[in-house]
Amino acid sequence: MKIALPKKFALPSNKTVKGIKNEDENVKEKVELRLDRLSITLQVKDKETQKGILGAFYTAAGNTSEYVNLSSSGKRYKVNISAYLGPNHSHVLYQAAPKNKKDAFVRIEFNPAKLGPAGIADMKADLATLLPSGWDTLLNFGRITRYDIAVDLPGVPINQVHAMSAKLMKTTVWGNGGNVETIKFGSKKSVRQIVIYDKAKELKIKGVLPLYDPLTRVEVRVVRNCISITELAEMSSPLNCVELVILPPAPLGAKAYDWDNFLCRLERDGANVALGALPPAKRAKYRKQLKLHPAKFWKPDELWASWSDEINKLGLLTPTFGEA
Repeated sequence: MKIALPKKFALPSNKTVKGIKNEDENVKEKVELRLDRLSITLQVKDKETQKGILGAFYTAAGNTSEYVNLSSSGKRYKVNISAYLGPNHSHVLYQAAPKNKKDAFVRIEFNPAKLGPAGIADMKADLATLLPSGWDTLLNFGRITRYDIAVDLPGVPINQVHAMSAKLMKTTVWGNGGNVETIKFGSKKSVRQIVIYDKAKELKIKGVLPLYDPLTRVEVRVVRNCISITELAEMSSPLNCVELVILPPAPLGAKAYDWDNFLCRLERDGANVALGALPPAKRAKYRKQLKLHPAKFWKPDELWASWSDEINKLGLLTPTFGEA
């Protein structure tokens, strides 16, 4: 699902700067939903099957024309190989034989949005040589242990994104010279984290010219959820756990200086921190006022309406050898 941005957000023309490459010539003037990271694990208990998979991984590790052997740097798995697939040469990581017996025997990690349908088809071809029944085995028995869902807001500067989570989660704000660059809801131990950051700046640091500047990304990261690939396509929206608002006028009856102080803290520390510092009655009143002024460019329900179709278009639900 693509949602047009308000006209007030002027988008720059796509200019090439010497020494910096364009991020993506095909990016449109739209807000788009992306499955930005996927980690899938597979439990294998049978010893003979383990030996067969391990042999296939070692064979692939020796094929330096198609794979990069990362095994010497692996902290969790004994065999770690990667490939760069699809038209974008996107990175896919294949891992087998965990050092900790509690971990799943096989793990793969990739960025579905960057791979695209062609890259995912290439990945399935790899898996056909690495696993019995290849991708179909993961489709039937694999468990997703992490997924990141991203929404890019082209033309929207990070300092105009005032976010609050549905619940008062732990909030961390990073900035530089008084300018907010990253807002994070949740901690490393949280099953779900929400991260909002200046994507344009991140790309430029990497030597990539963003097609849109400013460009803000809203990212929902979910770990340890252990769902199947089919359940990923059918799950309810995680986007509703974050609300983006504009800075509204003071609510009826509020003192002007109290409201101004609240807005100053909101811009510096984030809405959750600013609200959390208030007495319960005032917190409820101020939160209600913020909720009455949602940002027009943030329409999570409209975005999520196409989620299942997006998963299907990527080919993640399509078996390789037959019915899954």
